[in-house]
This record gives sequence, C-alpha cells and structure tokens, in this order.
Amino acid sequence: MPVNRTCQECSTRFETSNTRRVFCSDRCKMRYHRIALTCWYCGERAETIEHIFPQKHGNGSGDTVKACRECNSALGAFAPTSVEERCIHLAQRLRKRYQLDKPIPEWSDDEIAELGHNLQSAVRGKIHERQRAVERFLFLTARARTLR
Repeated sequence: MPVNRTCQECSTRFETSNTRRVFCSDRCKMRYHRIALTCWYCGERAETIEHIFPQKHGNGSGDTVKACRECNSALGAFAPTSVEERCIHLAQRLRKRYQLDKPIPEWSDDEIAELGHNLQSAVRGKIHERQRAVERFLFLTARARTLR
C-alpha cells in the first residue's frame, strides 16, 4: 500500500511503499546526513553531543549541538557567559595545541622524495594534520564572528 510522505531534507512530497523511507532520494539522504553529522564548532565529522552550557555548572537547559570528540573534550566543563566566548576559547585551545602561531618549514616534493619511506609518511602526515587544523581554526573563527 503506497504512503504519501514529505522528505525530511527538501520537503518534497513523494509516494513510497516502504513505510520507513523518509527521504525522496538518495541525494537528499546523503545531504541530510552530511549536514547533520558535522561538528558545530569546527566543521569536522561529529561523533558526540556537546552541551553548550555544561551541566556541571547547574545549567538546567538542554541546549546541545553535535561536536567532534576533540572539540567536545577541549571545551570540557568550561563555563562560558556566551556561545561566542565558548568558540573563542576553543579557537585558542586549537591554536595552542597545533602551534598555529609558529611557522613550519616548507617542504618541496623533491625534498620529501629524498627521505626514507617512513619519514616521507610522517612528514606528509604532519603537513596534512596542520592543514586540517588551520581549516578547523578558520571555520571556528568564522563561526565566532557570525555570533557577534
């Protein structure tokens, strides 16, 4: 028996015989999950739910956002007076952890090729980690600016 539904992503009406189906297409399903599973603070993949105002400080509201493990644990029980202050605190923690204030040496592909296999992997891994940290930091500072 066909059932008329509204897509959870695009609000388009569709007909389905599967009673569990909530998206009109695979495209809407993927778009919904990509946005729904993103860390509110840094834009990485979210694995946890973070209380904006920590329960430890007696906040009765259940305001939560999706967050990656690193952002959630870095914020810990930090008691902010605003969400903007929480974003600024997290940005400072990321800057310190990944030493974003310090310059790093530039490596050319030829220089990396001269290294042994294990050292090549380590250098490329550190370069990639640094790039991700910079992207997360920029996402976070942009988020803090929008809250002002």
